[in-house]
Amino acid sequence: MDCAGPFNNFGCQGGLPSQAFEYIKYNGGLETEEAYPYTGENGVCKYTAENVAVQVIDSVNITLVIKQIDRFLLDVCG
Repeated sequence: MDCAGPFNNFGCQGGLPSQAFEYIKYNGGLETEEAYPYTGENGVCKYTAENVAVQVIDSVNITLVIKQIDRFLLDVCG
């Protein structure tokens, strides 16, 4: 929450999961809960790359894919 502002995530004021995944991918990973405990409050980014526990290689926005499939079916089936 504290570090993802440039990806249109605004901590307690909201954000989208797809943008959170993009942040994690760009950032190189996400730390463990032990290394960076959740506080439920807006705070200052304290990310440390040495504590990365998981990485996101890629993500897919399912809503976008569904819209593309709909357009394809309309084109093919009329």
